[in-house]
Amino acid sequence: MTFKKGTGLSLGNPKVDIKKAENVRRNKLSSTGAYSRKILSMLLLHPEFFKYLDDILELSMEDEESLFLWDILYTRYMNSEKISPAILQEELIPEEIRSIIMPYLLEIEDEEDHSPELRKVQFEETILLHKRVSKQKEIESLNAMVGVLDDKERLSKIMSVRSEILEIDNKLRSLNYTNGRG
Repeated sequence: MTFKKGTGLSLGNPKVDIKKAENVRRNKLSSTGAYSRKILSMLLLHPEFFKYLDDILELSMEDEESLFLWDILYTRYMNSEKISPAILQEELIPEEIRSIIMPYLLEIEDEEDHSPELRKVQFEETILLHKRVSKQKEIESLNAMVGVLDDKERLSKIMSVRSEILEIDNKLRSLNYTNGRG
């Protein structure tokens, strides 16, 4: 799945044991899912990061909860409506989603004393890390296709994806270097 408008998701039974569901989800949540939630939390706290919309739309999502929240944020952004953490208190946001996104919001709020420039770099870095993990998964998937795809075609695709990962790594190094962390 990718970030997009109008997903029409159903979250199922709202009477799910939230603590139990959250523990199961945290155990099953991949790093791309964690990066997705961090990006959503950063957008809730800093809607000015919607200037990276094209980059965000390229990202893939793995869980319905993040996709549900993205759909709400994207729709509000496109309708020029206010975006803030207060959205989470609205009735249309199930408690399950609130409980899932809150740890990420709290983590980011702890970093709020950072400069706007550092927050921008952290957002860019999170997008790049999300892309990198997605590309690594793509290589794993291609490696699993031995015998399904022609070896030449499969290896060509793997080399192309590896090249994209190297490009992402260079961007990450550049971000860290310009931010004084390199």
